Amino acid sequence: LVTRALGVMPQVEPELNHWPLQQGDRILLCSDGLTDMLSDASLASLFEENLPLERLQEALIEAANAAGGKDNIGVVLIEQGA
Repeated sequence: LVTRALGVMPQVEPELNHWPLQQGDRILLCSDGLTDMLSDASLASLFEENLPLERLQEALIEAANAAGGKDNIGVVLIEQGA
């Protein structure tokens, strides 16, 4: 979760966190064009469908557009392998 703008000031101290991943865990990197349109519950519901990553990406973008799509929607999905 990016909680600070990077590159605004000459010196920026990023906040870093580490989470252990297990096989099958999925990571979502996205713009606020997605999260401003969909609630956490809506996002979780789409993830619970266990769609292949390419289809999940499409479903997330389709849902954000259906909810109004007021901004650019950037979505990157990563799945932890074995």
